[in-house]
Amino acid sequence: MSQTQTEAEIFTLKYPFTTAAGSSISQLSLKRLKVKDLKQVKQTHKDPADWDEPLISRSTGLLPEDLDNMDLADYLGCRPDFKKSQGWVNNPTVLIKAQGLLARWFRFQPEAIEALDTDDLEMWLEQAEEQIKSEYGDRN
Repeated sequence: MSQTQTEAEIFTLKYPFTTAAGSSISQLSLKRLKVKDLKQVKQTHKDPADWDEPLISRSTGLLPEDLDNMDLADYLGCRPDFKKSQGWVNNPTVLIKAQGLLARWFRFQPEAIEALDTDDLEMWLEQAEEQIKSEYGDRN
């Protein structure tokens, strides 16, 4: 998802559905998620296998119950972006370590880290890795 902070990716459904409130949904507007979205989902869902639905819900603004009415082909079609963005945080301690690194290396405040979307967080982590290797050498 290459987009600016205010843009959302539009995902057109192959099989439109109706929400519990009676609204017809033919496309989803997927807003970029922030680190705080992932942290909030992790508080209520410890198993990473359970993160897709609440993350998609947060991204679309739809209730999880509404997503239950979505065709499985469409649901699976919009999941790759979420899988890609959470792949590096499947270990619960990795996010904490990443936040600690950014706070220490760049002096980021916690609220600034939480406001980062996952793409920006990964970009800053890559920048930190490059700078650390440049300053201290590659010790692999």
